[in-house]
Amino acid sequence: MEWHSQDIVEGLIEAGHTVSVFTSPLPTEPALAPLAVNGELITFGNQSGQYDISFALELRRRIARECQRLGVDVVHAQGFAGVFARKPLRGGPPLVTTIHGTLWSETPLRSELRGLASRGEVLGLKWRYKHRVAFSGMWKKFIRGANSLIVDSQYTVQELHREVGRFQPPATLVPLGFHLDRFPVGDREAARRKWGVAQDETLLVSLGRIEETKGFRLLLDAFMKQAKSHPKAKMILAGDGPLRAPLLKAIDLHGLADRVQMPGRVSMADSPGLLQVADYFLNADLGAPAFGLVNAEALVMGTPVLASNVGAHPEVIDRALFGKLVRPTSLAAWERFLQQALESPQEKPEDRAERMREARDLFCRDRMIYRLTEVYRKAANNYATPLPISSNRR
Repeated sequence: MEWHSQDIVEGLIEAGHTVSVFTSPLPTEPALAPLAVNGELITFGNQSGQYDISFALELRRRIARECQRLGVDVVHAQGFAGVFARKPLRGGPPLVTTIHGTLWSETPLRSELRGLASRGEVLGLKWRYKHRVAFSGMWKKFIRGANSLIVDSQYTVQELHREVGRFQPPATLVPLGFHLDRFPVGDREAARRKWGVAQDETLLVSLGRIEETKGFRLLLDAFMKQAKSHPKAKMILAGDGPLRAPLLKAIDLHGLADRVQMPGRVSMADSPGLLQVADYFLNADLGAPAFGLVNAEALVMGTPVLASNVGAHPEVIDRALFGKLVRPTSLAAWERFLQQALESPQEKPEDRAERMREARDLFCRDRMIYRLTEVYRKAANNYATPLPISSNRR
């Protein structure tokens, strides 16, 4: 989300707009590139990255006054921030809110809503997510009364209708995009040598938080079933999380330490190279992702994706050239797909180049910024005093 917000800020500035940002205090050592605005940077709350109640209350108290002082024309809120900005901005500049998944779409309670959890598990999950439970009434009221909503997938629209009911006007679909400069195309063979992968070996890569809901155990189990019959296959499971230590033990127990790497967290600078060296990117997410941005990141590096058929994954992997979808919790299905991938002939370089070209066109930042600007224009024109979009918009 931090990278997405930064892409929007930088993209709007490059398009000629003036951008100010309201956020929590910035970290002294940013994980991202330093945030630079050409308007003002206004911080609320007590801790970096903590969008808690103190942040929400301060935003609610100050946003209308700050927007008036800055001469703001349109306010674009990310996620739940729109709930706290809507009432203070009533009668002020129009509010556009992007919904990145609903309250439950990327939590274990998504299963509860489908009736897949026991009563005891439901109660435990509701306690774990008690702040979201308490927030749900306010959330539903906000969605039903919002004047301008953006979503990044049709799946999120369906989830909103399922959780909230009918709302007007309809949400506008703006798929995610990102700055392709962060995903430079390098020498693939040199990168494979760096990761210890020979030219005749097949490399399977997955990247994310190492936890149960991301399906890493499923991927490792499926690979273990194929490892003996496919000695030229290797796997890299990159990331960190509570499941990493048990998976490392399983790898050692099965004597696969030379075939399966778990390098831990990979920096944003190194992840494009890792995605490029892969023959296949695997995403076995067991939840309900609102978009699945990492799939798009693999595709812009030319790598086909095998992903679980959940959430918005089908919308990202919407053509045969991009990859295939797998039944999410079926070990047999993942075994079968890995077998097919490992036994397939080596991909032609022109097919990989075509995939990269199409993906870079679909997921580029400029396409996203153009669509966002159209939403801003419509919101401004529906405002009590219509304002023309121009290069000095704020």
